Amino acid sequence: LRHTHPFSFVFLALAYAVGGTANHNLFLAIHEITHNLAFKGVNANKALAVFANLPIGIPYAAAFKVSLCPTLSSVGSCVRNKRYHLEHHKHLGEDGIDTDLPTNFELLCLNNVLGKTFFAYVAVFPIILCPVHTLHTSTFQIFFYALRPGFVRTQAFTKWHFINIVSQLTVDLILVRTFGLRPLLYLLFSSFFAGSLHPCAGHFIAEHYVWDGLEQETYSYYGPLNILAYNVSRNIEECLMARRNNGERSAITPYVALRVPATLHRPPRVDTDTRIERPYIPRATYAPSAEKPRGSEKYSAHYHEYSVMQQHCLYWDRDGDGIIWPIDTWVGFRDLGFNILFSFLAVLVIHSTLSIPTRLPVSYVPDPFFRIYIDHIHKDKHGSDSGSFDSFGRFIPSRFEDIWTEYARRSPGELPRTKMTVSELWEFISGNRVAWDPFGWIAGFLEWFMTFLLVQQKGEVDKEDVRKVLDGSIFFEIREARKTGAGWNKGWGLGGDGFIGDEKVSTFGL
Repeated sequence: LRHTHPFSFVFLALAYAVGGTANHNLFLAIHEITHNLAFKGVNANKALAVFANLPIGIPYAAAFKVSLCPTLSSVGSCVRNKRYHLEHHKHLGEDGIDTDLPTNFELLCLNNVLGKTFFAYVAVFPIILCPVHTLHTSTFQIFFYALRPGFVRTQAFTKWHFINIVSQLTVDLILVRTFGLRPLLYLLFSSFFAGSLHPCAGHFIAEHYVWDGLEQETYSYYGPLNILAYNVSRNIEECLMARRNNGERSAITPYVALRVPATLHRPPRVDTDTRIERPYIPRATYAPSAEKPRGSEKYSAHYHEYSVMQQHCLYWDRDGDGIIWPIDTWVGFRDLGFNILFSFLAVLVIHSTLSIPTRLPVSYVPDPFFRIYIDHIHKDKHGSDSGSFDSFGRFIPSRFEDIWTEYARRSPGELPRTKMTVSELWEFISGNRVAWDPFGWIAGFLEWFMTFLLVQQKGEVDKEDVRKVLDGSIFFEIREARKTGAGWNKGWGLGGDGFIGDEKVSTFGL
């Protein structure tokens, strides 16, 4: 690029795509070093941060974020003390301490169309916690961000600021004297693009913008660009850890263990008791949910002598004698629309694995016909399952509700979703695996795989359909629907009922 014009398309494109990505990675590497995560010693971390700063082109590392003039009178006019960033986490949203908060002057200037236009489209370091109404990934935000600490909370200049400035200016000078001005411009443009409308900079919005109607001060980003960002965009976790290190208790500590990130990403549902009376008490004869607090009323009333887990299996007991023969399972799957091959494999897997546990309470001799005894179906409960049933086949409403809160992704402030995608379902299955339980891993996967094949629509499973799978009522519903001309229009019947996906492609089945 030494012989390429700085404002040519090639120069700017490379600065954006290559340099911008690389320098954004360096910004976030310095962020991690700011938290002393590279070395055990503080000075070693500071030295590495200064070294990582060199390709950025301007003094940055001594303070985590670039600031052109943090004070108006001191020598420290080129860098910010790293304590600004640590205080941002420890005192998130506190006026006078968190210098990422805009001043009243900024709010006055920017909370209008002209101000937003001024801030829009090209920014360096768009980190502003500002309750305005649009995604203004900012233009001149760097000037506000640079000047703000000097007016809000000035901090002392240190020797590391001096080392950072001198080393950076020395390298810049050597670069210009050796190769000319354009390589330095490339680094500066790269740094400029790294904090503007760049894919890697998108996490700034989640981390530092407050949205109307939502009280949460910051959010985390969990997308694939975290590979380039050292998971820095998991800002909620970072703020919580900073507060823990400061000896504070988070308001959500009843549900979150700071050293177990999964407890933050998978929050339990906390309002279940407003929808279901005492949801933590297992229900023996019906399966309630927040949307259906009485469960499948007619169905559960008809089979009130059976546990919910037994009700789950009654569809397969065609003659009602409490014993499921392999032929019963075959007919049951065929009536549900599964094809010949799938139904045959289902019979082999189900009866070869579930027969013996239900037989043992009756006899130590395995059943020669691999029959399943409904009276003892709770003996088939395995590890790595959803936890919706207890060890006696009773249904636990609170656990069923937690599944959808923990694994059905939703936007901040949105109510728990009632649908789950394939990827979310896989996360749920994986998340419930317990150690040294290969049978449970396989059984859990096959159960939910068959559930997906049966009730999916447009790649998602519906919460109510899953609830009815667990209490068994949906099997009767599907069988009756398939007797009509319309058939059952959900699931992946694999050709058994003429449907591929949720579209009927044939007037006959397999």
